[in-house]
Amino acid sequence: VGYSRELEYKHPDGSFSAFGPRDESGSTWLTAFVLKVFSQAKGAGLLEPSPEILESAAMWLAGTQDPSTGKFESRGRVIHSDMVGGVDDDSASVSLTAFVTSALLEAHAAEALSERAADALSKALEYLMGASASKNYAKVLVAHTLAVAEVRAAAGLPAPPGLADAAAEAYAIMQSAAVSEGSTKHWAPVASEPKEEEGVVGLQCRNCYPARASGPEVEMTGYALSTIILREGSGDALLEAFPVAKWLLAERAPSGGWRSTQDTTVALEGLSAYAAKAAEDPPELRITVRHSGAGGAPRRLLSQAERLFVVDASNYDILQTMEVPVGGNLSVAVEGTGKAIMTLGVVWHMKAKETEPTFLVRAAAAASQFPHQVSSPSITARSAEPLPRDPSCDFAEVCPLTDTLPCVNLPSWFKARACRPQRPLLSRR
Repeated sequence: VGYSRELEYKHPDGSFSAFGPRDESGSTWLTAFVLKVFSQAKGAGLLEPSPEILESAAMWLAGTQDPSTGKFESRGRVIHSDMVGGVDDDSASVSLTAFVTSALLEAHAAEALSERAADALSKALEYLMGASASKNYAKVLVAHTLAVAEVRAAAGLPAPPGLADAAAEAYAIMQSAAVSEGSTKHWAPVASEPKEEEGVVGLQCRNCYPARASGPEVEMTGYALSTIILREGSGDALLEAFPVAKWLLAERAPSGGWRSTQDTTVALEGLSAYAAKAAEDPPELRITVRHSGAGGAPRRLLSQAERLFVVDASNYDILQTMEVPVGGNLSVAVEGTGKAIMTLGVVWHMKAKETEPTFLVRAAAAASQFPHQVSSPSITARSAEPLPRDPSCDFAEVCPLTDTLPCVNLPSWFKARACRPQRPLLSRR
């Protein structure tokens, strides 16, 4: 279903964009994203996309490359700018070229590159090998892309001379930009002073880590984790990657994701690589969690006051949870060998803040040859001065996905009818 829906945003020239053929041009970033996901899904045996779709997307991307330098040029637009991570900074050409090159590498692994697209991939790798990135996001993305290329070269990808040395240098540059905080390690767009681990307010918890990272930080750290697994040896990889995986899991929301779709995708990719490496030497652990001293707690929670978690080769990649009441003491005892990560999540409710409406919708009856039709509601953007509130005609609020389109909530006796966007009609039930 997702594959079929994504094809609705495909242009005749093979590119993709936020609104599909309604956009004037395909988007370089979104086309690379779709190509990468489709190629990975094919490689994993989850999907069998049409070869023409992969090849046409790769060919369109090859057409956006500057043949004299090897870098890719940005075309089209992305409505949700946070999705593109660091592509809009002053290292945009490096970041974008690394991202597109990564997509072409996945397409090559899926055997979906024409000769011209393969030539574009080679030129892009040469560009990245000599590129000088000033932003941390670009440094991490270049290191990740070259690490993937080095692995693909070992499997038969024609690689430019000096790829291994360039990949090692990019990896060292990436590591120099890392931020270490206590027992965790991550990457951020702007370098910051390392901080000691903080305690969670209201909890007597040593080594607790309150989530506070932005989406780009999560995305960069996800890329870095994947790069570490690709670059390091079998023994050193987990040792080097553990503080990074710990930071990512500490930043995860209680619902399981992170800040946005993009950074969640990259973080899961990094953690999946870590889990696959950990499977080579799974832990053998018995973890006992005890909770006591919670007066007035619900009976269903008191019944879980003590629980034994077993983490071994049969379930090391399965999330195990328990719910405990607020307050009291929590103790953890561990026996065995190996490593596991425990996350403590505290959830509470806050009163929502009242906000002024960004759009005001007014519906007024108008004369019509059809007795059951009324005029369309007029939408007015809020100016510097708040618009006057009228409860009888205020039906709009800001869409959660963007601040440029209003979500119109109509009275129960009205029903929207499809028509021209400039003047939608409403029919009365």
